[in-house]
Amino acid sequence: MFQNWRKSYNFYTIILGICLSVISCSLPGVNMNDSITTKPKECTLRGCVDSLSINVDGNIPDEYSVYVVGSDGEKIGFQCHKGKDYPEPNSLFMPVCDPSWGFWLRNFSPDVVTITIKWKDNTFTKTFEPKYVLEYPNGPDCPPGCKVGSIRFSIPNP
Repeated sequence: MFQNWRKSYNFYTIILGICLSVISCSLPGVNMNDSITTKPKECTLRGCVDSLSINVDGNIPDEYSVYVVGSDGEKIGFQCHKGKDYPEPNSLFMPVCDPSWGFWLRNFSPDVVTITIKWKDNTFTKTFEPKYVLEYPNGPDCPPGCKVGSIRFSIPNP
């Protein structure tokens, strides 16, 4: 009799396991394939900073001074020389000037920016409202996120 009970216990345990599996698979919101196909969220550890790049085109002089004023009151001034980055590109908080395309302002993302470029006896000033995008260089929804904007500054002929 004990052996019959043991056989029936094993049989009912198997049937109960099958029923629970079928019920859990048919519940709304439960997808048994999720555990197989979904990869865990992966984030890299790259940093990023808010920034604004100014693409300069037109009559670009060999040497010019740049004065930038943001709507938040921040002021930045620097010089660009053809063939030379200024200051050193590894300086995290300083602008990077590349005469082949323009300059890049790190940790700078105002809603409105006024840029003045001076060279020899010429001065040209223009105000912009940059459009920014939020970028996540470490992967979607992985911090940190950075505001990155770009504008085009065309220098006219003197």
